[in-house]
Amino acid sequence: GYLAKLDIQPGGGNVVNTKSSGSLPVALLSEKHFDATAMDLSSITIGNDKKPETPIMMKNNGEFMASFEDVNEDGLPDLMMHFNIRELVNNGDLSSDTQALKLKGNANNGIWVIAKDIIKVLH
Repeated sequence: GYLAKLDIQPGGGNVVNTKSSGSLPVALLSEKHFDATAMDLSSITIGNDKKPETPIMMKNNGEFMASFEDVNEDGLPDLMMHFNIRELVNNGDLSSDTQALKLKGNANNGIWVIAKDIIKVLH
C-alpha cells in the first residue's frame, strides 16, 4: 500500500467538537508520485481502525461530499472530503480517547492507500 499524507481540518488546528452536528473536513494530499484525485471515493473510510469505519458523507442527490482543490498550495489538486461528525461519534471513531484518525481506501489503479493525522477531540 501507499502511505499518503492526511490533513484533518486544513488550516483549522485538527480540533473537533463531538457535540457538533456538522461535518469534519479532511484533505488527502497529492504528492509528486501520488494523485489524491485518482481515489475511488466509494472505497474511502476514516476511523480508529476498529469497525465500523465511517464513509464520506453523501449529498441528497447521492453524490459524495468531496471536491478537488489545492489545499496546501503546492500546485497539485488534493482530495477534500467531508465526514459526518455524528456518524463518527456513533461509530466510535471519535471519542474522548481518540488521538488520531486513519483513512483507508483504494486508488483507481488498485493501489491500497492509507493516511493518518492527529486529532484533538472536544466534548
